Amino acid sequence: MRIFKLFLITAAAALAGGCAAFTSGDIRVDRETAKAMLEDRAVTPFADIQLTWKLYPYHAPSEDIGQGYIAQDTGQFKSPVQKPVPADPDDQAKLLKRARSVFAEAGLYDKARGRGTLRLQVDTLNKWTYGDLLRSYLVETAFIFILPSSIRTNYLLTADFQTSTGTAKVEVVGRNKTIFHLVMLPLYPLFTPSSGEYSLLRQMLWRSATDTYEALKRAEQAARAKAALKTEPVPAQPPAPEAPQPQPPATAQPEQPAPATAPEIAAPASQPAPAQTLPPSEETPDD
Repeated sequence: MRIFKLFLITAAAALAGGCAAFTSGDIRVDRETAKAMLEDRAVTPFADIQLTWKLYPYHAPSEDIGQGYIAQDTGQFKSPVQKPVPADPDDQAKLLKRARSVFAEAGLYDKARGRGTLRLQVDTLNKWTYGDLLRSYLVETAFIFILPSSIRTNYLLTADFQTSTGTAKVEVVGRNKTIFHLVMLPLYPLFTPSSGEYSLLRQMLWRSATDTYEALKRAEQAARAKAALKTEPVPAQPPAPEAPQPQPPATAQPEQPAPATAPEIAAPASQPAPAQTLPPSEETPDD
């Protein structure tokens, strides 16, 4: 009996300590952007930060046995769609507090003088617990401490906010890979899964802060350029010449007959004056 208890204690210790977590993803923060963000005092911070956290728990392939349906249109088998579950309220409250601390340190959150609301959403895929490992993962991965095995947990952090040019959205993707192997036992105090998730989420928050800052600056520059175009006087353009109006095609006019002229009647020639006969002289013949 004592040997059995000793074996259980040893197995539990190996299960708890024979793993190490390593983070990766597009979470690197640009130093120049971070420096400009920390030194910028003209940017308008947010007055409130809201956060929602959705979890997609670890789902072993064997859990789909006996579940699913056959689509009537295609005749193919489809597995049931996995639905998210809300995160633990305490964990969500801690993450919200951490997010407000990071954005306040970055100069993007100030409840007193800020304006607008920053909405954060975290989606965690393949979230596992030690209970999930005991129920399914250890059963399906035999010799887990002899041959290395790993579980990847993916994180998606989305930030939505309003800018002077409209709604902006930035996304950050991170991964936390936990490797289970007996030789990982010495590394457990330094790379525990819980500490890996904590450091990953904090790094993702800083990356989201720098991306949010860049989006705000781009929107500010776009608004200034638009305002400059409105205030700049536009030179008067000469009136465009009017397009010639199409003339109707000329139609041949029928020739009008010339009016008939009355024949000229020659004036009668003047009659010569009748020759005047001299009166006979009244001469008396000689006696």
